[in-house]
Amino acid sequence: QEERLAKQEAEAIAQEERLIAQEERLAKQEAEAIARQERLIAQEERRAKQEAEEKAQRLAQRLRKLGINPDEV
Repeated sequence: QEERLAKQEAEAIAQEERLIAQEERLAKQEAEAIARQERLIAQEERRAKQEAEEKAQRLAQRLRKLGINPDEV
């Protein structure tokens, strides 16, 4: 009887350890996914900033061609 209880307890502990390991893997995967998402957001922000800067430069060039100094507007 004691041997059977000890075996059941060992199996329960092993199952709990497997669940903990699985939770740790899931947490790591989630952290990696969040990091990837943050990198993508940062890339998108840099791209949007670059596009805005390019548009501003094109507008400034057009204004200069029209004889308007964009720094004085």
